[in-house]
Parts: sequence; C-alpha cells; structure tokens
Amino acid sequence: MKANEKISFFMELINCNYPLHYWNYDINFHLQDTDCPDALFSGDFFDFVGFKKLIHSYLAGNKTYPLILEAESNILWIAGFLSDKNMVDNIYLIGPILSGHDTQVIFRKTLDSYDLSVRTRAAMHKIFEKIPIVHLIL
Repeated sequence: MKANEKISFFMELINCNYPLHYWNYDINFHLQDTDCPDALFSGDFFDFVGFKKLIHSYLAGNKTYPLILEAESNILWIAGFLSDKNMVDNIYLIGPILSGHDTQVIFRKTLDSYDLSVRTRAAMHKIFEKIPIVHLIL
C-alpha cells in the first residue's frame, strides 16, 4: 500500500468519529496537499503558531516518531513523517482537535486579546466552532 493510500485509509477511519483534516508538506514546509476547506489552516498558519520551527528542531534530533503539537487555546494536531532512505521528505499534519469543553472559553479570551475587526472575529468563531472536541483521558 502506497503512503497516500495509507493516509486516505487512516483519514477514513478517523473521520468515522471526528471530522479531521490533513495537510501534507514537503520538508521545506511547502504545501503539497490538503483536504481542509478553511484557508485559515493553510499557508503560514503552522509557521505562525511555531510548528514549523518545532518540527524542524524535532527532526534535527533524528526523531521521526509521530509528534503531538499544541497551539494556543489547547488546539492540537498530530504530525507524522514519511521517510525515504532514512531522510524525511514529507510532513503530515492531522487535526485540529480541541482537548476539552473549556477550550472554547479559552479561545474566546485569547481572541479578545487581539485587535480584530468584528468581521474577522466572527469568521474565526465560525471556523473554530467546527473543530471537534476530543476529551483526553489520562
């Protein structure tokens, strides 16, 4: 089974319970593919929240196990890596999820701290209301 077939199968399994999306980047963080319709979570978003730097630092330590990434307001993604001849050449991000009900309140407080127009704030709320809440049981 090819990598893209594995990702497709995995996403089908996940989406039985949660409407998650994936992003496929090359090692230089150029977007290769995504199934996410929201432009907010593309382009420079992952660089803006620090994921690009964190992932490159992680890979510099010769680690290639999946990595859980957390952005502000408890928004989580999982990063997976595809290697060819022991060199990572693709980065897959799957998400986003919220880790609990209080994350919506935290998000609203965080959003209030930015000087955003009413229109932008409303658009952000629409997008973030679609993020599934997955309760973490430890």
